[in-house]
Amino acid sequence: MVLEGKAAGLLATLGGRPRSVVQKLLDARDKGWILGVCKACAVVMKAVEATQKEFIPLLDEMDGHAPLARFIAEGWTIVKF
Repeated sequence: MVLEGKAAGLLATLGGRPRSVVQKLLDARDKGWILGVCKACAVVMKAVEATQKEFIPLLDEMDGHAPLARFIAEGWTIVKF
């Protein structure tokens, strides 16, 4: 999973989220399901520090954005929701 857009800001607002949401996100991180957060999106959403605090990589290979083309080339499917 790659957090893009408004989802990148989720980490900066964990304190105001229900505990179940926070726990699911941290469980996904601990299981390695989160590949990273788009750095450009994290900057806009003011979530860079929160992302680093949670030890989730900031992805910036594509002019500051997550390398979606690389993921597609590696056989991943892009799903947006």
